[in-house]
Amino acid sequence: MKKFLPLFVLFLLAITFSGFAQSASDKKDTTLFVIKTVNGAEYLGHVLSDDGRELFIETNTIGKLYLHKNEVVSMQKVVNKQDVQEKIEAGNYQKPKAPEDIFTTRYIFTTNALPISKGANYGMTNIHGPEIHFSITDRLNVGIMTSWIGSPLILAAKYTFKKSESKLNFALGTLLGTSGFLNQGRGYMGLHWGTVTFGDRENNISLSAGGAYFNIGNEVSRITNKEYNVYSNVTKETYYYSNNQTTYSKVSGDDIEIGSGLAAKTVFGPMLGIAGIKKIGTKASFVLDNILYIYKHEYLCKTATVLEYVSGTDPNGNSINSTTYSNTYDFNKSLKTVVILMPGIRIQSSLKTAFQFALPIIQVYGKGNRKNVNGKQAKFLAFPAPMLTIFFKF
Repeated sequence: MKKFLPLFVLFLLAITFSGFAQSASDKKDTTLFVIKTVNGAEYLGHVLSDDGRELFIETNTIGKLYLHKNEVVSMQKVVNKQDVQEKIEAGNYQKPKAPEDIFTTRYIFTTNALPISKGANYGMTNIHGPEIHFSITDRLNVGIMTSWIGSPLILAAKYTFKKSESKLNFALGTLLGTSGFLNQGRGYMGLHWGTVTFGDRENNISLSAGGAYFNIGNEVSRITNKEYNVYSNVTKETYYYSNNQTTYSKVSGDDIEIGSGLAAKTVFGPMLGIAGIKKIGTKASFVLDNILYIYKHEYLCKTATVLEYVSGTDPNGNSINSTTYSNTYDFNKSLKTVVILMPGIRIQSSLKTAFQFALPIIQVYGKGNRKNVNGKQAKFLAFPAPMLTIFFKF
């Protein structure tokens, strides 16, 4: 019995020390930290573990969560709890914000009224060309849009009325463009609008209204019949011709020549837009961008009248088949409506890059300078214009 007594004492001591060690290891660290992340969120909580790559923390607001170390901006120890006592009693420190990434201000083509912080610059590459946008201040953004051949060139600008986002935001925007070296710089365009945005950066809807004008600068672009073109700026021209002898007789107006053109005129009209974005996954969002544009289109219309038809043979027995026409050219006006539906999907895995695919469908209603298979003026035109876009921050 005496032999077992020392062993029994050692066993009790081992159990005692083990209990003390376990109690010490289970003792919770009560040190509080204020942790700030790159997306503007602030957490008040205890650090449970830190392996160098991730922080495992316990907060007063949402419980336990992991944070990547590369997303942590600062981690400050709370020395005096009185500084944050009111926040502790309220059960929160600061509600985490949605990521204020710069790509959330863009849809497919249009922008919303959400602000971009000063210095948050970004670029875009599309199938048709690149874009570069600079945040001059917290309210003013300026950018350049062009094609891969450097023409046309478009200057873009947006001014937001709030430095920080809210559920309701307002902005004014403008686009000013030139055809550049295309058409020797004769073409130009402008688009000026106002936008109101409801929602946050992950889920929002925007309504826009403004006016757009353009002049493509192509002299023959708006001629309906490419065979006989008008050279002078007149409202009506008439001439006769005989298809048997290929002769032309001018009746009125200035010079009429085959191959000459009509200088295009500037057109203007109102433009409306509705766009939105809806988060559908951790990295994916559905984007919808719609534009309605209405303007008056002036086009050339030819009316041919048969004046004389001769059929038979001449004294030598040759066949005669001659028709004399009277062609009247009038400048007709038509109300044209352009509807652009642009659905798309955006994939964003980080705050520095994003990928977007969209399938805009462009629909044009109204008479113009295009004929259908029956030789009559077509009243409807529709075609797709796929877009692949890569966003990047620089």
